Amino acid sequence: MRESIIVVTGVAGALGSQVAEVLAQAGLRIVGIDRAETIPHSQAMALALGGIDLVDETSTRGAFAHIKQTLGEIDGLVNIAGGFRWET
Repeated sequence: MRESIIVVTGVAGALGSQVAEVLAQAGLRIVGIDRAETIPHSQAMALALGGIDLVDETSTRGAFAHIKQTLGEIDGLVNIAGGFRWET
Protein backbone atom coordinates (compact mmCIF):
# COMPACT_ATOMS: atom_id res chain seq x y z
CA MET A 1 0.00 0.00 0.00
CA ARG A 2 1.40 3.40 -0.95
CA GLU A 3 1.64 6.36 1.40
CA SER A 4 -1.20 8.86 1.11
CA ILE A 5 -0.33 12.08 -0.72
CA ILE A 6 -1.61 15.25 0.90
CA VAL A 7 -1.31 18.71 -0.67
CA VAL A 8 -0.86 21.61 1.75
CA THR A 9 -1.35 25.09 0.30
CA GLY A 10 0.18 28.11 2.00
CA VAL A 11 3.07 25.92 3.10
CA ALA A 12 5.63 28.75 3.25
CA GLY A 13 3.67 30.42 6.05
CA ALA A 14 3.89 29.70 9.75
CA LEU A 15 0.65 27.68 9.95
CA GLY A 16 1.12 25.84 6.66
CA SER A 17 4.66 24.75 7.48
CA GLN A 18 3.63 23.41 10.89
CA VAL A 19 0.64 21.53 9.47
CA ALA A 20 2.91 19.95 6.85
CA GLU A 21 5.34 18.85 9.57
CA VAL A 22 2.60 17.26 11.69
CA LEU A 23 1.10 15.44 8.71
CA ALA A 24 4.53 14.16 7.65
CA GLN A 25 5.16 12.90 11.17
CA ALA A 26 1.90 10.96 10.84
CA GLY A 27 3.41 9.13 7.86
CA LEU A 28 1.82 11.05 4.98
CA ARG A 29 3.66 12.24 1.86
CA ILE A 30 3.35 16.01 1.70
CA VAL A 31 3.26 18.26 -1.34
CA GLY A 32 3.70 21.91 -0.39
CA ILE A 33 2.31 24.68 -2.60
CA ASP A 34 2.77 28.38 -2.07
CA ARG A 35 2.63 31.65 -3.95
CA ALA A 36 6.09 32.47 -2.62
CA GLU A 37 8.74 31.66 -5.20
CA THR A 38 10.96 30.01 -2.60
CA ILE A 39 9.68 27.51 -0.10
CA PRO A 40 12.00 26.80 2.84
CA HIS A 41 13.46 23.29 2.58
CA SER A 42 11.79 20.75 4.80
CA GLN A 43 12.33 17.04 5.20
CA ALA A 44 8.55 16.81 5.57
CA MET A 45 7.85 17.50 1.90
CA ALA A 46 8.03 14.98 -0.90
CA LEU A 47 7.56 17.87 -3.35
CA ALA A 48 7.53 21.66 -2.99
CA LEU A 49 6.03 23.94 -5.65
CA GLY A 50 6.66 27.66 -5.28
CA GLY A 51 5.34 30.51 -7.40
CA ILE A 52 1.87 28.97 -7.70
CA ASP A 53 -0.95 31.52 -7.82
CA LEU A 54 -4.04 29.58 -6.76
CA VAL A 55 -6.27 32.42 -7.98
CA ASP A 56 -5.04 31.74 -11.52
CA GLU A 57 -6.74 28.68 -13.00
CA THR A 58 -3.88 27.89 -15.40
CA SER A 59 -1.29 28.03 -12.62
CA THR A 60 -3.42 25.84 -10.36
CA ARG A 61 -4.21 23.25 -13.03
CA GLY A 62 -0.53 23.10 -14.01
CA ALA A 63 0.56 22.54 -10.40
CA PHE A 64 -1.93 19.75 -9.79
CA ALA A 65 -1.10 18.09 -13.13
CA HIS A 66 2.60 18.18 -12.17
CA ILE A 67 1.82 16.59 -8.81
CA LYS A 68 -0.18 13.80 -10.42
CA GLN A 69 2.51 13.17 -13.03
CA THR A 70 5.30 13.17 -10.44
CA LEU A 71 3.73 11.37 -7.46
CA GLY A 72 0.39 9.96 -8.61
CA GLU A 73 -3.11 10.53 -7.31
CA ILE A 74 -3.73 13.06 -4.57
CA ASP A 75 -5.51 11.71 -1.49
CA GLY A 76 -6.23 14.96 0.34
CA LEU A 77 -5.98 18.74 0.34
CA VAL A 78 -5.36 21.05 3.28
CA ASN A 79 -6.12 24.53 1.99
CA ILE A 80 -4.36 27.03 4.25
CA ALA A 81 -3.46 29.56 1.55
CA GLY A 82 -5.00 32.92 2.08
CA GLY A 83 -4.29 36.53 2.75
CA PHE A 84 -4.99 38.97 5.47
CA ARG A 85 -4.29 42.54 6.37
CA TRP A 86 -3.73 43.82 9.90
CA GLU A 87 -5.98 46.70 10.84
CA THR A 88 -6.55 48.61 14.04
